[in-house]
Amino acid sequence: MEEFNFSVYNAYARNGVSIALKRMVKPEDRPVILCIGSDAVMGDALSPLIGTLLKENYKYDGYVYGTLKSTVTAKEVNYAEDFIRTFHPGSKIIAVDAAVGRADDIGLIKVTDG
Repeated sequence: MEEFNFSVYNAYARNGVSIALKRMVKPEDRPVILCIGSDAVMGDALSPLIGTLLKENYKYDGYVYGTLKSTVTAKEVNYAEDFIRTFHPGSKIIAVDAAVGRADDIGLIKVTDG
């Protein structure tokens, strides 16, 4: 399993995340993006905010689930995965989640192919 870690304070993190994602998912795959979180909890709102930005500001030409208007919480992930596998069979899924982790993971962006 490939894993890449980038500090949010690193000026090259944006490029690093982009390169890592391109290694794992080809544009022709038209991946589904699943942004997991809730705007009801401040630390958990990052993912729905990203989903909203992808849909509204960046006009992502693909499917995005989990926005500020329509969140997908951790409790709903299994249902969302079943839905995606049914309606987007064979599509790769990019999951975006601001997860609680170890203290030394604070400020890291992790990209894994698992």
